Amino acid sequence: MVSFTGPRAGEVVFRNLGKARDWIGVCSPFISYGYAWWLVRRARSGVKIWVVTSVGSEKWQQKSVRILEHGRFRYGRNWLLIVVLTLVFGVPSFGLLAPLGFVIGWRRKKKVGSYPLYLKSVFGGHLHAKLYVVDGVFAASGSLNYTKSGFWDNVEHIDWFEGEDAKPLVKQFKALWDNI
Repeated sequence: MVSFTGPRAGEVVFRNLGKARDWIGVCSPFISYGYAWWLVRRARSGVKIWVVTSVGSEKWQQKSVRILEHGRFRYGRNWLLIVVLTLVFGVPSFGLLAPLGFVIGWRRKKKVGSYPLYLKSVFGGHLHAKLYVVDGVFAASGSLNYTKSGFWDNVEHIDWFEGEDAKPLVKQFKALWDNI
């Protein structure tokens, strides 16, 4: 076990998350939406992702949860429809036709594949645990949330374990996942 207290406490955690080949487990009450997208990208690359987080009143956290929930989909605009409506009806009338474009698919959900991203959300402020697991051989626990400020700016404390020392935390993460 190695401990670190100070700013940039998340550096070793983030470095090890990036090395994951098989699976990542994240338990954090707060997740920045940039890091939520990072998890979605890792899932798209084939790494299995398990996330336990909270859903509170913070808008940015709700956005992060939506990214994780809908990370299997790409939200896009049907630009061809927009161009055709604009060319046929002119730019001034396009504003009147935008609702029609929305109804017929202007902003539609396109499925681009299924990715191994599993999410469990705890409603309210009842989740406080912070635990990170990578491939069952690296685990970290401490005070840092899975946010930019938690990883890089705040003075945080983290204990990390590698190899056989990580096994108890891996077991705790799996038990937490099974019991939520």
